[in-house]
Amino acid sequence: MDPDDMREMFLLFAIKRKIKLMSFLINDSNFNMEFRESHFLDVLENSAYDMAALLLREYFLKLNEEADKTINLLVNSFSETNGMLESKSYILKRYITKMTYEQATSFLDAVEKGVKNTSRGNILILSLNVIKSACLLIELLEKVREQYTFLERRIEEIKNAIIIIA
Repeated sequence: MDPDDMREMFLLFAIKRKIKLMSFLINDSNFNMEFRESHFLDVLENSAYDMAALLLREYFLKLNEEADKTINLLVNSFSETNGMLESKSYILKRYITKMTYEQATSFLDAVEKGVKNTSRGNILILSLNVIKSACLLIELLEKVREQYTFLERRIEEIKNAIIIIA
C-alpha cells in the first residue's frame, strides 16, 4: 500500500469500520483529501454497505454522477448473502427513481431468488429483525411497481412470498 494513496487508505478505513479515521482523512488540512463519488463506489464494491449508508447521509449532494454504476452494484448486492439488508435498502431507496428497466428486473430476480431459497441463502436469514427487513423489501418492491406498473403481477408474487416468510 502506498502511504500517499489516500483513496486506498480511505477504503481500508471503511472496510475496517474506522469512522473517526475516515473523517480525519477528509477533514484534516494536512491531507488535502476531498471526498469523491469514487470513494463511495469503492466502499460499495467492497461490500461495506453500512459504511456506504453513512457516507450517503453525509455526502449525498456529491453522489449524483455515477448513479447507474451505484444502482448496478446495489442490485447485485441483493444476490449476496452477507446481510446488511437495511443498509442496502436505505441506499437503493435513494437511487430507485433512476433505476432502468433492466436494473429493475435484475433486482426482482435477485430478491425472488433470495426469498425463495429455503436454505442459508435466504435473503432474510441473516437479518436480526425479519419483520423490519421484510417491510423494507416490500417498500422497495412498491417503489419499483410505481415506476414499472407492468411488473405488478411479478412484484405481487414476490411480495406474497416475503409475507409468508415473515
